[in-house]
Amino acid sequence: MLLMQRLGRELGIAGEVAMEQQMACGLGMCFCCVRSFQTADGIESRRVCIEGPVFKLDEALSW
Repeated sequence: MLLMQRLGRELGIAGEVAMEQQMACGLGMCFCCVRSFQTADGIESRRVCIEGPVFKLDEALSW
């Protein structure tokens, strides 16, 4: 993912990433699938099962 982010920035190509994460409830209530994303306002937590599973590649943070 880090390589794809770097190439996207260098070549000016936007991309998306589909996140796979363990989802206990699939409804967003348990917050088991939360991942961190870099936004203009700082680091933001999002639930993969509700806000995703597809996100902007340049916002996704690696493990």
